[in-house]
Amino acid sequence: MIIEDFEIKPDKESVLRSLGLSEGSEAYDTLSRSFDELAPKIISAAGAYAAAAFDGSKVYCAVTAGEEISGFSKSLFDSGEAVKGLLSDAIADEYLFQADKILSEQIKAACAARGLGVKKRLCAPDDFPLSTQETIIEKAGAERISVTEAFMLSPVKSMAYILELTDDKDVFNAQHDCSKCPSESCTRRSAPYAGEIVSSYSYTAVGNADNIVCVDIGTTTIAMEYIASGTIKKTYKAVNPQRRFGADVLSRIDAANRGRENELNSLIRFALKKGVSAATEGRTPFKIIAACNTTMTHLLMNYPCDTLGAYPFKSEHLNTIKTELDGVSAIVIGGISAFVGGDIVSGLYMTDFDLSEKTNIFIDLGTNGEMAVGNRNGIIATSAAAGPAFEGGRLSFAASGTDVIDIMARLLDMGIMDNTGLLKEKYLKKGYKINEKITVTQQDIREIQTAKAAVRAGVECLINAYGVSYDDIDTVYLAGGMGYGLSAVSAVKIGLLPAELTGKIKPVGNASLGGAVKYACENGVDRVENIRRISRVFPLASHKDFQNLYVGYMNFNV
Repeated sequence: MIIEDFEIKPDKESVLRSLGLSEGSEAYDTLSRSFDELAPKIISAAGAYAAAAFDGSKVYCAVTAGEEISGFSKSLFDSGEAVKGLLSDAIADEYLFQADKILSEQIKAACAARGLGVKKRLCAPDDFPLSTQETIIEKAGAERISVTEAFMLSPVKSMAYILELTDDKDVFNAQHDCSKCPSESCTRRSAPYAGEIVSSYSYTAVGNADNIVCVDIGTTTIAMEYIASGTIKKTYKAVNPQRRFGADVLSRIDAANRGRENELNSLIRFALKKGVSAATEGRTPFKIIAACNTTMTHLLMNYPCDTLGAYPFKSEHLNTIKTELDGVSAIVIGGISAFVGGDIVSGLYMTDFDLSEKTNIFIDLGTNGEMAVGNRNGIIATSAAAGPAFEGGRLSFAASGTDVIDIMARLLDMGIMDNTGLLKEKYLKKGYKINEKITVTQQDIREIQTAKAAVRAGVECLINAYGVSYDDIDTVYLAGGMGYGLSAVSAVKIGLLPAELTGKIKPVGNASLGGAVKYACENGVDRVENIRRISRVFPLASHKDFQNLYVGYMNFNV
């Protein structure tokens, strides 16, 4: 099934709502006029194309708005017209969604003719790895769409997904599953939000900080808190709009190196402006304190990313940055290396690594699995590519990291899977049903195994390099999406951490944001710079023991 003739007219109100604008709001009239100017040009530039193919119990689908429409917005960004570029990008998104809706209607008719329905829609990276998009493109016969080395779709304004068929012809769930989408404020939302954007942390704001916005810019999410008169007045949470260029930092680096750096920069700057306005309720803050991973810092400041994505993976911009963001004085906390950024430095500051006489471990359980071991006398830090499993990514069910770890421990306790991660034979094909919403498959278990093995092997290499044993460790700080609900018992049971650390594990939530708040409240400039000075990077990937430990810790309960 190939569709090439589309009659699409982007809806102005839908586009402006997607930018957070409503009638009467600031800039609404200006962007409304810009829409009237740009929409005809974008429609003229668009070259919508869709392909779909039935294959057994699945339909492989791909749709694009075309290469020229993406180039149109890029030309605006490159010429410095960032606002028009953002608007153009939003119009192109609306065009793509409408093209997808037309494809869906054609598939619905084809399903009806076959006496079939659609049980659900599967998309990367939540339901399968990004690399699977290559298979989808091939099976759909979508000759005008390709996949880059970083598994980004090309043209940028494209979709690739799988529809699971059912014999129930009255069911047609081909639409995007909003319950799994991290876009909390999406105007197209048609289902309750089931994801989690963490903004809680273990630091309590003290001091006289006033009229300051603190920001954690993550690869997936942005979290802000507004401090006035020494207390937190408001929290703001949103999805990083750069996500459209890929779910991980390598995808963003690849996009920047392919000429999309101005778009990536404008997207994050626009998101920050919108968030600061919401957090302060329109008041201009005195200062912004931001903590980001190194890639996000590069994209925020529009620094070149060419050295971030190629060996030996270096950044020339690790120092703390004093700058202006939308006319407001700002501090961007410096990092340690290309993959241990200011967000980790901020977390180490929040947990007082630099003051402790005792040796501690810090682990950020995110996609990159950053970790550090040390005390006031010195810190070594590294990152292990854990993948997104702890954040619920690439799993067949929606869950936060806490749920994932507890579920694995439960399966072990019940004997549903063995220590190698193998499900009992009767569950191998369809998985084990935990409840109405969660069925754990063998592939889910493998994703979690690889993530936990990377973290466990990384921690062991670090403490060995530091010259201490597990008995010498005082506290293990777990940061990131774990929040405060992580069961230390479950973490030990699945082998994420060794039994020797039982009783020493302390979840601290979003330590990156917490560190930024602490920086604002306690004037942390000297301590942050001291943390950077006493820290060194440990080359984990090339360490002689890492691969052997990684393989050995693939098993559970070791």
